[in-house]
Amino acid sequence: MKNVSPLHILTIALLITGTTIGAGMLGLPIKTGLSGMFPSLISMIVMWGLMSVTAWILTTRIIESKHPVSDLPTLFQQELGPLGKWLSITGYLIIFYGLLVAYLSGASSILVNLIQLPLAKPVWVVIFFIVATGIIICGLDLVSKANVAIMTVLGISFVFLLIKTGQNLNPQHLIYTDWHFVPSTLPIIVCAFAFHVIIPTVCKSLEWQPRACRQALIIGTFLAFVLNILWVFVVIGSLPLAGQGQGNILAALHEGLPATVPLSMALHSKVITTAGRFFALAAIITSYFGVGIAFMGFFRDMISSYGKKSNRFIEVGLTFGPPLIVALVYPNLFLKALDLVGGTGILLVFGFLPSLMVIKSKRKQAIWQRLGGYVLLCIFGLLILLELSQELGWLQIHPNVEYWRYG
Repeated sequence: MKNVSPLHILTIALLITGTTIGAGMLGLPIKTGLSGMFPSLISMIVMWGLMSVTAWILTTRIIESKHPVSDLPTLFQQELGPLGKWLSITGYLIIFYGLLVAYLSGASSILVNLIQLPLAKPVWVVIFFIVATGIIICGLDLVSKANVAIMTVLGISFVFLLIKTGQNLNPQHLIYTDWHFVPSTLPIIVCAFAFHVIIPTVCKSLEWQPRACRQALIIGTFLAFVLNILWVFVVIGSLPLAGQGQGNILAALHEGLPATVPLSMALHSKVITTAGRFFALAAIITSYFGVGIAFMGFFRDMISSYGKKSNRFIEVGLTFGPPLIVALVYPNLFLKALDLVGGTGILLVFGFLPSLMVIKSKRKQAIWQRLGGYVLLCIFGLLILLELSQELGWLQIHPNVEYWRYG
């Protein structure tokens, strides 16, 4: 088996980064800003570490299987039986459809303001859908090339945005803390560090070589972690927590807006507004690519598991048809969709089930590995219960905004 080239590893790492920094990144400062910078930093470090561990658990198992069409539901069935498979399928549907709806809605909102044409928002939904989905249909090679180009745009606009926004930092904003609101921020943080849907594609592209996969995961996730931390820092430091109009964090939360919208309104800069829109659009496109490819692989695996032959038309229809319809009918589901995705789907499929795999594995393991599996299982189980309690109204957590508003 020949070694994978460093350039190819870097390309796949950028695909991981692009999948990670999508709509979750755009909503991240809005939710975390209400708990404060320091609580947010601690929460992000912890969740990044937990999600990285479960990512490597899944990667290791997929490398061992070396099945060219294997996706995670098949893997969960092999490791956990039928219950694991159907739990993962349920979680997958929540994750994929929720994310694609968020991407389509978010992208159309950005395009309406970025390109000054007399077109309704549903028209922009369709335009974005045709272009981005068309690239995915053409295959991984075109997606990888397009992803590198768009990541370049994302990087340039992001650096520019950091510099310009950083000039407006208010140190007082960074010292605010509200620890009791942290549980409400965890779903969006989980969503901002989830790239696991692309792991089967990553392993296959890197020819199931453990070292190459490990390097791609480390590089890709670390880049995403750094970008998320910097982004949260400048947004929280630049935006007031509350106030008049939409140029504050609390208003953005209530209206379900990405962070770039209140930034442009609060700083009153056309340059920042334009850079923010390019950055937001690039972040959504790169993540749309990763999720779209993974979701098609999911349906391909489901169809083949029942002994039937799949085709591109069926995969594309099942993957992109329902979210397109929902995005056209309900265009304002941005933050709500991300909360649902991160708080239930991602925690279940990419947190709870991989932890259970470690515990139930018949492979020879060290005591610390099995003990770590139990610790992970308890943590992710608690997080799922916490989110379900909030979604069902059993637990209501509100930000303590009066402290910052009135001093």
